[in-house]
Amino acid sequence: MNQISGVIPSTIGGMQDVIDLSLAINRFEGPIPGSIGSMLALEFLDLSSNNLSGSIPKSLEALSHLSLFNV
Repeated sequence: MNQISGVIPSTIGGMQDVIDLSLAINRFEGPIPGSIGSMLALEFLDLSSNNLSGSIPKSLEALSHLSLFNV
């Protein structure tokens, strides 16, 4: 809820130890970066209430611990 705008940077996938990630209620636009699929510890991902476009990256299938995904 910070009104951050722009695209979600692909470098976000480098945050390997993140368990909970909420980027909800901002002004992000563009695609969901496929690099999020590298965040193997991720259990909670909330990208809701943004202006994202495109399809959900296939790489997110690798997130075996992900129990909540909200877009």
